[in-house]
Amino acid sequence: MRLLIVVVLMLIMPIQVVAKDLELKSFKAKYKFDFSGLVAGKGELKANLDNNTYTISFSGKTISPVKWFFKLKVKIKDVMDLLNNRDVYFYSSIERPKKTKRVYVRFDNMTQATVIYQKNSDKKKYVIRSENGVYSPLTVYMFFITHNIELGKVYYRDIVVSKKLYRVKIIPLKKETINLDPFGRKKGKIETLKVELFFYKLDKNGNLLKNGRVKKLIVWVSLKPPQTPILIQMWHIVGVFEAKLVNVEIY
Repeated sequence: MRLLIVVVLMLIMPIQVVAKDLELKSFKAKYKFDFSGLVAGKGELKANLDNNTYTISFSGKTISPVKWFFKLKVKIKDVMDLLNNRDVYFYSSIERPKKTKRVYVRFDNMTQATVIYQKNSDKKKYVIRSENGVYSPLTVYMFFITHNIELGKVYYRDIVVSKKLYRVKIIPLKKETINLDPFGRKKGKIETLKVELFFYKLDKNGNLLKNGRVKKLIVWVSLKPPQTPILIQMWHIVGVFEAKLVNVEIY
């Protein structure tokens, strides 16, 4: 479920335009998380546009009855400087009983980031580099706002979400209308872009290591601003996880 929660934010690529050219909006979106048909958690995704700074934050947690055997709280914050077209910092906190992981990433330049990784009381510092660029999860979200999507084309981006570098492979599959209304009413219809995601760890030698636990991951993203994730489905070795948009407010 931790991967699914992080994926809510990991839908992004870099941009070469200034803030006034973007269709960015401040919004608050609420989600519910299911595991194999059982309601497992809830979360809230917020975006705030303040002058030339765009900030996305997320908080989520497991709820009853799941929390009685798998208690989890997640907080994430991601900041981008739109004027200078660069990531500023990324922060995440994952709390479980007797175990807490915190990650702070400062983006030194386009190809290097400094990571402070803390597991309980043990804190370590890492420097991560990539000739392909080092980006935060926020840059994947910008991709759906600013790019003309080519269906079937494969996109890649190297992102930092922990002490390791991950390569995200993004394949836009098709445009699809989905209906989130439980009674199938017209008001629940949303035009989306259906996308398949693949995640790879990059080792020290630059080799790609596939995430063997995740069999398949599909995301439906709204085609209208704000291009929020509408539905996420992940087929894991232990079951099927799902995140579904419940409500969104645009400021």
